[in-house]
Amino acid sequence: AQDHATEKVFGLLNHSVQLSSHQTLTAPTEEFVWTFTSEGKTVKVAAIKNGKLAKYADQFADRIKTLHNGATLVIEQLTLKDSGKYMADITLTTKQSHEQSFILSVYEPVPAPSLEPELEKKTDNWCNMTVHCSVPTNLSVVSYIWKYRHGGSAYQQYNSTGDTVQMSLQPESWDMDLLCIVHNLADQKNVTLNLQPICVLGCAFYLRLALTATYLVLSICFICLSHRYK
Repeated sequence: AQDHATEKVFGLLNHSVQLSSHQTLTAPTEEFVWTFTSEGKTVKVAAIKNGKLAKYADQFADRIKTLHNGATLVIEQLTLKDSGKYMADITLTTKQSHEQSFILSVYEPVPAPSLEPELEKKTDNWCNMTVHCSVPTNLSVVSYIWKYRHGGSAYQQYNSTGDTVQMSLQPESWDMDLLCIVHNLADQKNVTLNLQPICVLGCAFYLRLALTATYLVLSICFICLSHRYK
């Protein structure tokens, strides 16, 4: 048998995927046989001979079909248990055989993420904050990409790969749009946040806090003076 390099394929839960053999064949095919291996167990999935499809594995039931005379295996309504190794065994009319293998990994869809900003410090020249990006479910395999832009400019990569970024912005950067992309190898979702209202409202918050503190100090002084001159 002539082997072809193993191909990695990524599928999304409840969606479909195509496994396509790209072998260069020197003669017509006599038979295509697809097998599936998972946890050390190999089962026959389908065989295509003389244009007729025979299905074997109960796991796939009515979820599989073939295209291009068996060269492409289509799996619909993917489940997490469909992850594993698939082998296409091709027999030509000359009795020459070829093999091609695929490693399929099925992932859950990424839920819509949310951004949670926390203002840490605000001055006339700086707006310091922490922004946390999260998804509502605890997915085991997700990664984060952060990007930013000013006005209508193109997004640029932000130097962080975790779920949290710390930012120190000067006033000319307060109009920044922050983008968080949460992804796995089969799906991605994103969410954006404009930082200007946070810095502007933060200014109002600190002003309100300062006024409250001033009022409190003046009140204490007034009480002290009242007691002194009684």
